[in-house]
Amino acid sequence: MLPNPLKPFYKHAPITSLDTLAEVLEVTRPQLERLARNADRMYRPVPQKKKDGSERMTWDAFRQLKAVHQLIKVRILAKATYPLYLQGGIRDRENPRDHARNAGIHTGQACVINEDIADFFPSTTAEQVRDIWEQFFRFPPEVADCLTSLTTRRGELPQGAKTSNYLANLTFWSTEHELVRLLNGNGWKYSRLTDDITVSFPVPSSRSRKSQIISTLYAFIKRNGYRPRYRKHDIFDRNEQMLVNNLLVNKRPALPQKERHAIRGLVNRTVRYLKEGGSESATDSLPKVFGKIGNLTRFHKRAGARLNASLKDAVKR
Repeated sequence: MLPNPLKPFYKHAPITSLDTLAEVLEVTRPQLERLARNADRMYRPVPQKKKDGSERMTWDAFRQLKAVHQLIKVRILAKATYPLYLQGGIRDRENPRDHARNAGIHTGQACVINEDIADFFPSTTAEQVRDIWEQFFRFPPEVADCLTSLTTRRGELPQGAKTSNYLANLTFWSTEHELVRLLNGNGWKYSRLTDDITVSFPVPSSRSRKSQIISTLYAFIKRNGYRPRYRKHDIFDRNEQMLVNNLLVNKRPALPQKERHAIRGLVNRTVRYLKEGGSESATDSLPKVFGKIGNLTRFHKRAGARLNASLKDAVKR
């Protein structure tokens, strides 16, 4: 039987013992069991400022656990097949899945609805992660228990760990395909970038129809044990700027004009400082400035190329 194209699947043979798991993860079985016992204490907190000024807590695994996470990601999680509506942090050699590709799914639509899942990572429990290892990957209980201990922190999915984005994509593995089938059957496109859900429709939609779709999304989120972040709810129509993951999608994925102006201003100021003899702060900030230019170039090649040439010329002087 062919797999459901709307449902993630894992076609490989399951890992059937802790000895085999230790071999896959390049550690001895005693090392594996010790890591699993101590994993909760093997993270350092990394607070990050969000765009709205609030703080998000992420976690950086200690070196030994991080090495095991990398192998779990590459040798197990990345071996699963993920449908294209899942866009968060999935390796795809030909066309990486990220915020730009996610936005591209909804380009040129007449109506776009964005919803966000509140506190998605800390709300994803060890029980849910264990279900992924045992039911989705079909690993026996002792292997599923060990992998759950290795990939959760104090009963939660730790944001920032190498394995967490893949596990976040699989959180709804047994139910999301039914939601997508329902929406697609009614002409709506659906995608999820980790905790950001976007749906779009090719023709103008009535207020009642939009309300029905939003209610369907909220019911799905709540039914799976999460909460919608109501204040991040957005509805856009084609007669206004339509945003998905902070990118314009009216015609093609593009940076909003305000952000383009900000990058241009940053580059012009940096060029001016360098031409005037430079300053330590201007020089130290060059990697960040080139990074901003790179982001602009991805969506606006000519404008990015001009700014890149201008800054490189100032650096040479």
